[in-house]
Amino acid sequence: MLKNAWILLLHSYHKGFPWSDGISRGVLNTFLQSDINTRVFIEYLDAKRSSPKRYTFFLENTLRLKYQKRTPDVVICSDDDAYTFYASCWAGEFSLMSLLYFCGVNSRDSLPVEIDSLTALEL
Repeated sequence: MLKNAWILLLHSYHKGFPWSDGISRGVLNTFLQSDINTRVFIEYLDAKRSSPKRYTFFLENTLRLKYQKRTPDVVICSDDDAYTFYASCWAGEFSLMSLLYFCGVNSRDSLPVEIDSLTALEL
């Protein structure tokens, strides 16, 4: 299933933030140590340092253009802001084409949208 898969790792925070860097290392090391041929793309919402509503609008359009020709096979959302962004901006677009996983989400009950193909990653 994941052979030659494109994986999008969507972080709530920024590169250099210890949580984000640790998740990235774990995901990249897991695929490097496996026999699975994948391409991992990493995007950052920068939620700790940006104005969410204004920035999210621009980021949504940028990522939509960036991935319009090739949507990811798997999306991994790291933390609540990444999941909320995915659910509100991309769920309809990618849900039929992508498997969604998440990690670091505080509570499923606090999330705005429930997605059928949702799987939590236990760290």
